[in-house]
Amino acid sequence: MATAYDIMTPDVECARSGDSIEYVARRMRERGIGAMPLCSEDDVVVGMITAWDIVACCIADGIDPTTTTVDHFAGGPPPTVVPSTDEQELRRLMSEHGLTRVLVADGEVLLGIVTEADLARGAHPLGAEQDRHRLAE
Repeated sequence: MATAYDIMTPDVECARSGDSIEYVARRMRERGIGAMPLCSEDDVVVGMITAWDIVACCIADGIDPTTTTVDHFAGGPPPTVVPSTDEQELRRLMSEHGLTRVLVADGEVLLGIVTEADLARGAHPLGAEQDRHRLAE
């Protein structure tokens, strides 16, 4: 069975203390992602900021995203799993806790992130592109 390490998206970009909401929103748009971990100077994950946080907790409340920093969202470390966590356990954890993403870490070292999309791709050995082609036939 596939593990978190097999399924994860590596090279996760972190938001940093002092980054403006506007900057982080632009990075998320450029990378096509819906969330970024918030990491300390020594790369320890201290929180997570999502597109929902930006829209519902910043823009909708009239908070200026150019002057507000991501530190506002450092509500504690988000859920993490170890690289050897199997796919079934990932699905159970995400379902049980209503998560759409979970970080993969080895101790305090962030290795990657597993999202619902990663799980969908991991469940299909043909890969997402071939699945779309097969469904279109």
